[in-house]
Amino acid sequence: MVTSYHLYEFLCQKQSPVSIPELLRNFQKPSTQYHAFYQLLLGLARRGLATRTNAGFQVVLSTRAQTLNRLIRFCLANDLPYNVLLTREMALCIAQAWRRKRFSTSELHLNGRTVAKYTDILQRSGFLLVLKRKPFQGMLFPHPFLRLIVEFFHKVKLPPHPVERDYVPEIRRELALFQRWAKKNERRYREILEAYQLRF
Repeated sequence: MVTSYHLYEFLCQKQSPVSIPELLRNFQKPSTQYHAFYQLLLGLARRGLATRTNAGFQVVLSTRAQTLNRLIRFCLANDLPYNVLLTREMALCIAQAWRRKRFSTSELHLNGRTVAKYTDILQRSGFLLVLKRKPFQGMLFPHPFLRLIVEFFHKVKLPPHPVERDYVPEIRRELALFQRWAKKNERRYREILEAYQLRF
């Protein structure tokens, strides 16, 4: 499914007005999708990220647009799901978790299913260390990308972390658990190791 971010990324690449028929051809969509694309582009225009001209739509050169472009470029370079990471709800989740050394899902004032989805994505993307599954407890890594997401969507500067974080003891504990598990299931351990090596 084509989202406004897909269209925005294409407009950034073109850096000149793009017509909706051209966008439909690029994304290999039928002409019946014209109205849907038009609505997505209008949404970008309402957010001050694109403008409509006689020749089509084009990106607005503003600080806000440049910030979004940086966020999308970072996601593309690191194979991160920008359609999920770059949302207002995700920014709220990050902002609430950022203020705590450790956090549980009950401390995030969001729907439980939404929090589970977001923490899973943050963990798979390398921004979150899960300490416990039940009840959930995690530590957010203080990455500038996360700070920028919150600043983009909520226009607030995040405070410094409450304490300087030392992740080494937590990582050592996780590593010890993993090594114990690896001895019990050598074949599965090898599969995971190979998968991570390929990804790296």
